[in-house]
Amino acid sequence: ADKTVSVIQFTTPEVSAKTTLQFTLFVRDEQGEPSSQQRFVLTVVPAASDVQPEPADDVVPDEEDVTPEEDDVTPAEDNTPNPLWDKDTVYGASWGTFEIVSWKGHNYQVKWWSVGDQPDLNCSASGAWTDLGAY
Repeated sequence: ADKTVSVIQFTTPEVSAKTTLQFTLFVRDEQGEPSSQQRFVLTVVPAASDVQPEPADDVVPDEEDVTPEEDDVTPAEDNTPNPLWDKDTVYGASWGTFEIVSWKGHNYQVKWWSVGDQPDLNCSASGAWTDLGAY
């Protein structure tokens, strides 16, 4: 296989429900040493013919299907043990770097590339952040 290509293609599996896939691309230099890595999260949706109709407006969605809105209130930066999370900062973009941030009284560590994913709203098994506990 040609290891010098600049375009990578792959085929995702067919899914019957919206599915999140996570993968990491590792790039090596001419000596075969790691030079960079990038983590990706890809959401695969069912083919149009497999999509279920949306529920009627009078149907209340399951509690776990409701995504809370992000807070517009930014916590004070005073006395945080780590840098305060910033919605415009790219986290996890450097080789082997999984930053720790403070947000709303907790510390969070990024699991893969993330920008704009508020830690307290994205720390589930499929979320970009791990809750390290209160500070």
